[in-house]
Amino acid sequence: MYHMNKFFLPLLLFISICLSGQINQYGIPILKNYTTKDYNAYSQNWAAIQDHNGIMYFANNNGVLQYDGVGWETTPINQIAIIKSFAIDSSGTLYVGADHEFGILEKNKKGKLVYTSLSNSLNSKDNEFKTIIRVYKSKDTVFYCGYKKLFLKTKDSIWSIKTSKGGFLSHRINNQFYMGDYFDGLMKFQNNKYDLLPNGDQFINMDLMSIIPINNKQLLIGSAKNGIFFYDLNTKNVIKPYSKQHKRLQELIKNGYLYNTIKNDQKLTFITLFNGAIKTNKELKLEELYNSSLGIGDEIILSGFQSEELKYSSPLWLTLNNGISKVENNSPFRVFNNKLNLENEVYDIIEHNKIIYLATSNGISYIINDTTQIAPIVKAIENTSDIQCWNFIKCNKNIFSSGFDILKITPHFQKFIPENQVIYLSNSKINTDIIYAGQQKGLSIYKNHK
Repeated sequence: MYHMNKFFLPLLLFISICLSGQINQYGIPILKNYTTKDYNAYSQNWAAIQDHNGIMYFANNNGVLQYDGVGWETTPINQIAIIKSFAIDSSGTLYVGADHEFGILEKNKKGKLVYTSLSNSLNSKDNEFKTIIRVYKSKDTVFYCGYKKLFLKTKDSIWSIKTSKGGFLSHRINNQFYMGDYFDGLMKFQNNKYDLLPNGDQFINMDLMSIIPINNKQLLIGSAKNGIFFYDLNTKNVIKPYSKQHKRLQELIKNGYLYNTIKNDQKLTFITLFNGAIKTNKELKLEELYNSSLGIGDEIILSGFQSEELKYSSPLWLTLNNGISKVENNSPFRVFNNKLNLENEVYDIIEHNKIIYLATSNGISYIINDTTQIAPIVKAIENTSDIQCWNFIKCNKNIFSSGFDILKITPHFQKFIPENQVIYLSNSKINTDIIYAGQQKGLSIYKNHK
């Protein structure tokens, strides 16, 4: 008999039988971790982006990592600059932001990436910036966003705009720029300067790490330590979602230190430094959480990327303090493994009375949905751990399993010991009370009394 080391469970299998409040209720997405042994560069990665050919680029402390799905290549921009961000255009040109450095990375005639510094051409006054933390590309302009300055690059010129004293991150929304000022609040870039928005002072003393459009009327604003808010573009009102379903999300974000937010079709993923990546639907209902305890390569996530164009076929890439993780969260498959306390080979699976039972190489287990935990767990049925179980059948309202013995699982666990090892159980097609037991030496017939 072929023994499977991992048993992948289709998402649709669980839709009608799992509790709606459970995070990761369908199991863990298939994921892959990449380490320094894979990409042969520094462990820390700050950002990710993808070109139109599907090639991934990662902002690494040693330069720009390029991954085509098979091999890795590193392009340094200089010996000391640590890359923190980049944008890309339709031709594949990368616009790179780093510590005390920014410029352009484009392919030469041989297809090799070549870096050209733009910050080297700045005058001494403009060169006094620390880090370009975000880069955005519009049709004619590239925006290099620093903590204290915003640099704008057109075809023929570069100029800078000084942000306010408490200016933090700039965020591009539909070709408009917003910024959180720690001392003044939420601001908007207009007429070549940042102006305070109505009710923007409600965001004073907050580090606004993400601003994304939820629809044409509302912005979703994420603070590092204060949770998430809605800003209504029509009424200018600030709303903090704090219904029962939002309470746990707010706690995860505030305690985890929000670093970024990714929008992929109707789904949102909140990237936190210490609580993993948190996926919700458009109503902000918790769906999944990905962290190191569930298989992500490192607990500290610095950023992430998911293609908005590819939508359902695009994986989630997470750039980590130590490595890179690829999460197939748009795949219809989920996995139960040792991260969910499933240590054994799985031979059969059955659902009964909204409980999933697993026949394994070391007894019978069942899946528990606990809404207080970040994922369901697998628990073994007592007194079965010394039995190798092969298959399940339903007979009337009971479940039976084959093994060295015949095991009756419901409503109360019972063990029937035949003369020979039972390999397989099957129902009679004529009499629903009859069970056929294929044994190591022969065939037995058992009658299940209702």
